[in-house]
Amino acid sequence: MIPAIGSELLTELAALVPDDDTAIAGTDKQKALISKLQIACAAYADFAGWFRMIMTTGDAGKTSPSPANMQAPAKWATVGGRKDAMARGDRAVELALQYLEANADDFATWTDSAQYTIDKSLFVSGATELTLMFPHAKNSRRMFMGLKPRILESQKGFLRKLIGSGFITDLLAKKKSGEGSADEKLAIEMISKVVALKAVVEGMPYLNISEDWRLISETDGINNEEVLSGARRDEIMLKESDNLEMAKNELMIFLNATATDAIMPIYFGSVYYTDASSASATSGGFKNDAENKFFVL
Repeated sequence: MIPAIGSELLTELAALVPDDDTAIAGTDKQKALISKLQIACAAYADFAGWFRMIMTTGDAGKTSPSPANMQAPAKWATVGGRKDAMARGDRAVELALQYLEANADDFATWTDSAQYTIDKSLFVSGATELTLMFPHAKNSRRMFMGLKPRILESQKGFLRKLIGSGFITDLLAKKKSGEGSADEKLAIEMISKVVALKAVVEGMPYLNISEDWRLISETDGINNEEVLSGARRDEIMLKESDNLEMAKNELMIFLNATATDAIMPIYFGSVYYTDASSASATSGGFKNDAENKFFVL
């Protein structure tokens, strides 16, 4: 829970949950959030406790209990049960985060925490946003957490070289506040796609994912997954690299054609801006013009 919502909010909510059977304290929204997090905790506990439930430790070492009329679950049941538990936990965490986003004004402890600030310092700040830009993420919080370092790296490195730190800071502030013009909001959406795709391309070799895009953590004899093959990874990286290049080009064309001293002035006044009508902004250094006997692709 701590990587998802931060230790500050977790401590606050835990204090509202009694040790006995009395009712949970707090506001209605705190109670609703606690309910969602309880589902996630229960699911993750189920995942973590599978082997403890079917194995015991004693003088004879590790043994599997076999009461009358009972037997240990088959391998497929163990694997399927743990997958299901992890998926339920991930879904519950994502629902809790969506609820927090929708009711952020009621959770000052969260909005003032380092975790909130870190998330909001990214153009792709959660699993829901990542899925909008890269549908294969399937709203997986674990997928987002796996790609988060690459998202930060893409933003601070690749994106900064395209549009500059000043413009990035300005747009992130407007993304966080929900302010900004229609052009700025569209720019934020396009930038988010570029950042997400760059993170996917850079992170693909390091993600332990299966054929159906579930992030997995084990490939031993118990939880034996069909990990995405190297050839398939290369194929996906090539495809997403093409998508990244297209998204990057669309972004730069939009920014250079839209920015003025009144619209996105920070970018317009930076060294990263290129006049879309200038010869240097067109392919080969030639302007498309009706008087010319040629055209430029």
